Amino acid sequence: MPTFPKNMILRLGCGLYRGLLLAYPPEFRARYGVEMNQVFRDQLRDTLSKRGLHSLASFSIRAALDLFTSVLRERFTMKSAIGMLCLCAAFGFSLLAEHVDRHNVTEVYPTLMVALVGSFILGLIQPAWPWRWAIIVGLGVPFFGPLPELFARLASPGRWAMLAVLLIPGLIGAYTGSFLRRAIGVSPSQTQMTKPD
Repeated sequence: MPTFPKNMILRLGCGLYRGLLLAYPPEFRARYGVEMNQVFRDQLRDTLSKRGLHSLASFSIRAALDLFTSVLRERFTMKSAIGMLCLCAAFGFSLLAEHVDRHNVTEVYPTLMVALVGSFILGLIQPAWPWRWAIIVGLGVPFFGPLPELFARLASPGRWAMLAVLLIPGLIGAYTGSFLRRAIGVSPSQTQMTKPD
């Protein structure tokens, strides 16, 4: 294979792989990123020089599968499991907000209470980026409900106005929960046992 396309493929492949390494947690990348990039570059160079361009597809598929499985393994920890449970709970509160809004058309306060309490609980459990809980819980009002009515709900300005109204108590609840968790939370350094002298 001519040197120019080989070098161009090598640079493009390594740049793409370097970008895909961002899917790993930052601690993992800091510890293993340089070595992983070097191994990929060496394997890609070896594949291109010994087997040629036709073997590039099989090498790319193997590398992508390896990357995908190892990213899942590194990302799926207890911390991420709690995050996934919180995300499911946020969608649950979102469904509940839509249900309450649909069955209680005369009063808006029960729907606002669902957004306030749900976002507060989620902000208390996961205090990082509390605004996300308010948005997820609020999105249930225009998006969830019977599927045949979806386009009518999305076209209704009242549903979008309700989302804007829901964001206020949702943000208040989420940030109050986050602040409370940070205020009463115990830092990891306080939980470590000290050895007696």
